[in-house]
Amino acid sequence: MATQTELGKAILEIIRQNAALKDKELVFGLPRHLPGAYDNSAVIGRLKIEAFTLFHDMDVVVPTPPETIYSSEMVPKVDPSRGKMFECTTVCTVQCSMESASDLLWFEYTYPRKYENKTYRFFDTVGPNAVKKSFDLMNSKRGAISMSGLMFANRFEDHDRVTMVRDYVAFLLTAGLHMRCHHWTIVTASEVPGECHIQFYFQIYMEKNSSEFSANPDDVEYVQEVELAACVMEEMEEVYFNLHVQLIQWVQRLLSAKNRERIELGLFVAASHLLLLCFLLHLSFVSDGGHVGCLDQFLPPPTTSYSLQDEQLRLLRIQILPDAEADDWSLVTGSLSSYSTLSASDNATGALVRPDPGLGFVYAPQKTLFALLEHAQVLQTDVTMDTLYLPMKSQCFELRWLDALPLWTLIRDRVVGYDTILVNQLLKRYGARGFFYREDSRVVVDMSYGVFNPAAAAQSWLRLVAMKFKILHTILFLFFVLTALVAFVLIETQKRMLTFAALFQNRLQLQIPFANLVVTFLAQSLLFVPVMVGMLFFLFELYKDRLLAFGVMTVMWVGESFSVVSVRTRLSQAYFPPLFFCLFTLFHVYLFSFPFGFSYVALGVMSILLLQLMLFFWNCFEIPALNRDLVK
Repeated sequence: MATQTELGKAILEIIRQNAALKDKELVFGLPRHLPGAYDNSAVIGRLKIEAFTLFHDMDVVVPTPPETIYSSEMVPKVDPSRGKMFECTTVCTVQCSMESASDLLWFEYTYPRKYENKTYRFFDTVGPNAVKKSFDLMNSKRGAISMSGLMFANRFEDHDRVTMVRDYVAFLLTAGLHMRCHHWTIVTASEVPGECHIQFYFQIYMEKNSSEFSANPDDVEYVQEVELAACVMEEMEEVYFNLHVQLIQWVQRLLSAKNRERIELGLFVAASHLLLLCFLLHLSFVSDGGHVGCLDQFLPPPTTSYSLQDEQLRLLRIQILPDAEADDWSLVTGSLSSYSTLSASDNATGALVRPDPGLGFVYAPQKTLFALLEHAQVLQTDVTMDTLYLPMKSQCFELRWLDALPLWTLIRDRVVGYDTILVNQLLKRYGARGFFYREDSRVVVDMSYGVFNPAAAAQSWLRLVAMKFKILHTILFLFFVLTALVAFVLIETQKRMLTFAALFQNRLQLQIPFANLVVTFLAQSLLFVPVMVGMLFFLFELYKDRLLAFGVMTVMWVGESFSVVSVRTRLSQAYFPPLFFCLFTLFHVYLFSFPFGFSYVALGVMSILLLQLMLFFWNCFEIPALNRDLVK
């Protein structure tokens, strides 16, 4: 019996959680009416009559319970006469007889227990199977009475079930505005001896007395939209948890614990190698100790007549040639009219080559000069073009310490490319000015620094410190703005989807036209389009690279979605967000410090480390906690 008592208390705790107004306060413009002003006897008489009505309407109103050991569901709906309301159904199976379970529940309903935020004005039994009570709910933190209420409960016994019906009315501080709750507790015998099924079903809605109602419209909107919306938030959290459970169960079916650990180790090894590659690329082609000054040995010094900084009508074209077509470098000077990426040309060695547009790059001091390239053969201009032919085996493209490896040639040609290498070499020669043009993709890179200027900051230690603080502030702003926007879009879209599904199902059941509901939902969904588009354009302008901006936003969506759905345990909640922020910070410190560095490789490192981090928290915390029922 002691065990059954504890079980009954646990079940009652589930029922008590239906108070969506916990820790909420209502502020109204009119003085509150004391509960004593209401005629309790008349209200109790009405509740008594309605309790019998609820019992007789039970077979029609209460839905058929699912055939499961335990289930709980809360859905919003719109009733034609009552307006917005919420319905909750909880079903469970207990290891005791129908008589014992019903007696225990009825004892809980009829015994005046002490609660911290609830007091009783009277609690009287009306015969063996009925009870009436008047209570005050003190939800305010200051101790003021938030609402008072009355309840009448009846118990009806049949040979195969016991039904307990409770009808509540809660008087809010606004005259004429009540909160109503119809509650059914149905205990039925099970086919298995010593077991019974318990179904809890309640309806909660707002009731208005037009003759006494004097609330402001804003107060009514607050009660209907804000207070009752708390039920939707609880259901949304349940949806996220169910998604978390389904994901983990799918991963467990697909991969064993050993295979998950191997994948986690493989991701860490891949991220480590990619980080090492990024380090070597930076030392070889970005830092001053690498090959950033390689072009100086091929081009005339800037002190001579050849100077792109002074001669604004001079272009520099760099053509990368395969080793089989060119053994050494060459520099050819000609007019713009002779330029054509598709025609064959002779280099200085006399070999006839057909340049590959994928390996052709053009530097111009002014962006407008690129418009002349498309009509170079028909235009007669005084623009001069210098064409530098470089073989792939040139020392300008040698990786520090590992150039002899054949793998570097594959990585350079297929993954890294030549554009980042050439941009840094041109920056070393001409400074942060001019434009870089790739012939195959027709992408123009502005070589003047965007958000920050490391070259100007290096002139004094004060500017350098100021730039570092600016970088840190920008990183903090980006992280919190992006995470807040992603979380806002996730929560709002999910909440609207749940509300739309419940309202759509309810209108289908009541055979109410739903065309206006669909139009309203689509119109509300379109409100998030400017948010997403604005976020993308903000990142496009900040990073000056659309692909990089889209990649960063994708990483933020993945990390924030994992944080919302799968971060459940205390250790995960304590350590995953800071580690995610550290990855985000390290990537942006490198990006802002070296705007023309190997940012795609760094983004790949951050993405793989984030995947490894997510799998680590799954394997070490979330999966064991879910298997042990430590998270709910």
